[in-house]
Amino acid sequence: MMGGLALLLLLGTLYPIEAAEVQQVSLTEAELGGNVTFQCSVSEEEKNVLYWYKQPLGCTIQTVATITFTKPTLRTQFNKPRFRVTQDSLTIMNISKEDEATYFCFYGSQFSHSFGDGVFLAVKGKIYLTCSVGATFDVRQILEI
Repeated sequence: MMGGLALLLLLGTLYPIEAAEVQQVSLTEAELGGNVTFQCSVSEEEKNVLYWYKQPLGCTIQTVATITFTKPTLRTQFNKPRFRVTQDSLTIMNISKEDEATYFCFYGSQFSHSFGDGVFLAVKGKIYLTCSVGATFDVRQILEI
């Protein structure tokens, strides 16, 4: 029994357990067709690997980009002129309603990894919906968001 307690104390000294600080997701509003840039505050030592993620409401997480040793790579579905990634930022241009989601970065070195603060991007503007009702006429509706 004493040996187990001594081992627990020794491991607690060698590998301290820390409580994770829960970060609140901030809100960024952008107009339809506008641009937005997200920053990932990361020190030079922690820039070995950096990922940008997108999580639309009610959907699974999507990897937007990876940056390994300063080489940025956009994933296939985001490899469009509207998306630009640098060592510590993600820019979305000509914002559409499909861009509305929570964005966050994940970064680290060989021994330490962390999530950056998440930001929810709310897209404001008018969305035009066109739908056919029967074969006789079309209905056009404008939604103000």
